[in-house]
Amino acid sequence: MLDEDDILLPDEQFDRTYKFSSQQRQAIDTIQQESQLQGKDIQKIGWEISIRRTRSNYRMERLKSYDTYRIQNEDESKPLGELIDMLQNNELKFSKTDCNCFYKFKLNSRQTSCGFTHFQLRHLLFSLSPNDVYYMSNYGIHHWNNKNITTLQSDGKYGIDKRVMDLRVGYGIIKDVNYLQQQNIKGISISTINGNFPYIVAGGFKGEIIIKNIENENIIYNNRITFENNSIVNYIDFSKNSNNLLIANNDGYIRYYDLPTMDIISHKKFNYCINNSVLQKTINGNLIIAIGDAHDVIVYDKITNKEVFTLKGHFDYSFAADWNPIKEYQFATGSQDRTTCIWDLRMPNKAYCKLPAILGAIRSVHYSEDGRFLCSAEPADFLHLYDVESNFEREQQLDVFGEIVGVSFSKGDGGKSLFVGMYDRQYKSVMEFNRFVPSNCLDEMLI
Repeated sequence: MLDEDDILLPDEQFDRTYKFSSQQRQAIDTIQQESQLQGKDIQKIGWEISIRRTRSNYRMERLKSYDTYRIQNEDESKPLGELIDMLQNNELKFSKTDCNCFYKFKLNSRQTSCGFTHFQLRHLLFSLSPNDVYYMSNYGIHHWNNKNITTLQSDGKYGIDKRVMDLRVGYGIIKDVNYLQQQNIKGISISTINGNFPYIVAGGFKGEIIIKNIENENIIYNNRITFENNSIVNYIDFSKNSNNLLIANNDGYIRYYDLPTMDIISHKKFNYCINNSVLQKTINGNLIIAIGDAHDVIVYDKITNKEVFTLKGHFDYSFAADWNPIKEYQFATGSQDRTTCIWDLRMPNKAYCKLPAILGAIRSVHYSEDGRFLCSAEPADFLHLYDVESNFEREQQLDVFGEIVGVSFSKGDGGKSLFVGMYDRQYKSVMEFNRFVPSNCLDEMLI
């Protein structure tokens, strides 16, 4: 992945040609009834008043103008690059989207100010329960509860959310920022976050790892795990029981730690940046997925550190991966080639199926806790929900507007809720969708 010197921050990426009116900046939530009964936009975007376009017209403009980042040069005669090649070779699988509504809109909270710091890293939101969501904003991790209207803050006041990890300079956690070699630095730039009860973790652009135990509010680790120049923490993963931590880094290392001691158990070095690594979630699972600035998907054994599979199917760098929590032989990967690949280790010669994106790269993939659904998120606007039990034949597409900073199924209930972090300079929010299985969903479809 690109190092921090090549990063375009969100404000620099914003398409000022189509910026939203300042009249629409009020932080007002949208609930399901407003969308269903009053026909309001679920993000409360005033299309014909402030944008002066219909939603459908703006969608067409967005599809034509959105800048999707690719590493590989495309043949200009092929507007969809390798997707055309895969289509001609019958490699792509187009799921049926008609009347598939696995999750319906419930809430859009614009009082939660999600953010992101690197356009390729979109793992900045996670859930720890059916109601508790954590997201990155302003050099910290914030906690939002979808049941509580207000949350008691550390200063005794009430607010919509609570900063539970503060990485700003001068607020206690930060000990030394001299290594950042920047003037007027405000805090640690967070590249990725994750959590598994009772721990929440933030990774930084200079190899920082900060771990907090939310049961006792103690910071159990606050250090840099690498001192290389290119040391961005790209992804953090937990073992099923929270006893181990797996960290993928831009320095080419995957490091495997014990929790809570943070004693290193093992590490594996690659000759390219590792953008994501994920532990197998089944009880006896010993395998780890490794993806990065290469086309191949590597699967290796965490005990022996030996590579077990080298899987070929992507045509660009990959940033997203997740194991099916029920089927130990199945996992998904997302790439800048604009496909989600489903892999079956019983048939490792090729991808089980390739699922195409609409707008851009696949930046995040997550299975629900019960393994029934897979969510595949593009960098902006589109999320794809696949019915795993139908062998990915059935798909629901969620069509929104804004940069997608992270997605997470709820934990502790099988994944009955899907939380989505949205970034826009005026329409930042956390969105919640709830699972349902109606017999006829035509009248229920909201998106």
